Amino acid sequence: MRKKIIKDSNRGNAVFAPALTWRPLSLILCGALLAACQDQAPAPKPADAPKPAAAAAAAVEPGSVTPDAAAVPLTPADINQLLQDARKHLQAQRLVAPPGNNALENYSRVLEADPKNLTARDALRELFPFAVSVAEQNINSGTLDESERIVTLMSKSDPNNNTLLILRGKIDAKRKLADQTQKDKDTALAAATAAAAAKKGTPTSPSPADAATPTAATPAAAPAPVAAAPTPAPAPVAAVPAGGESHDAKAIATPSPEYPPAAYRAHTDGWVQVAFTVTEQGAVADVKVTGSQPARVFDKAAVSAIQRWTFTPKMENGKAVAAQMSRRLEFKATQ
Repeated sequence: MRKKIIKDSNRGNAVFAPALTWRPLSLILCGALLAACQDQAPAPKPADAPKPAAAAAAAVEPGSVTPDAAAVPLTPADINQLLQDARKHLQAQRLVAPPGNNALENYSRVLEADPKNLTARDALRELFPFAVSVAEQNINSGTLDESERIVTLMSKSDPNNNTLLILRGKIDAKRKLADQTQKDKDTALAAATAAAAAKKGTPTSPSPADAATPTAATPAAAPAPVAAAPTPAPAPVAAVPAGGESHDAKAIATPSPEYPPAAYRAHTDGWVQVAFTVTEQGAVADVKVTGSQPARVFDKAAVSAIQRWTFTPKMENGKAVAAQMSRRLEFKATQ
């Protein structure tokens, strides 16, 4: 009769996942019953005598939960604490960030320790669209480490999800583009350095020729033709910027906008089209909203994000100039 009661309590625990405190209680009851059965059985050998003394060990050994508990270091109390902390993170809008202190990580750890935990599974399903949106915004802004952290966490609960595979592909493509851009910058810098060194060296080249002339009168006349000859030489140097020093403004850092909490709770999607100027120093100025949907819901968040962006300035023949740009920021609370 007592075994049936324990079975019912275990069934109840499987249905009501948040009530994690019942699981250790059921284990203790199972262990106590099994230990009691062993105490009632006659001890056939003296070697069996130490078993009653180690009642706690004997109570745990017969349970089928022990291998799982050994494989997962989290105890039911730890899982319960993670769930409580996750709810606090949700209330404080710490959904996927900051790293190490957010709801997504807590629920992922719970599900990793207890794959059948309904509370964590349902919560991750609700968080999935928002996490995908944040990861994609980080990819677009070049914050690849943060987007990879989010995708890795979501993959623990659904590793074969097609959306996550697409995001990983975007991250890899963005990294390759960043590497190529850096190589182009290094090449352009090397060309500019070589051109500057060549330009600096041309006036000094006639000096050794002048010093080598034996007569004192001829050096006065010699510099005139020598100085006239090198004058056209810098012309090829001026052609170098046309190949590597004329380019459009390029984004260096593009922080993602903060999702308005009210819009996220209402599952509101939208976009904002923003026009702005990239100055000669690479800063952003004159930010203006040229269109948005829905109107004025995401405008403030979009403008605030754009104002924090930085660029390499537009170059024309080696000279930095201001440039007009326009960007469309997407806000997606649902998949």
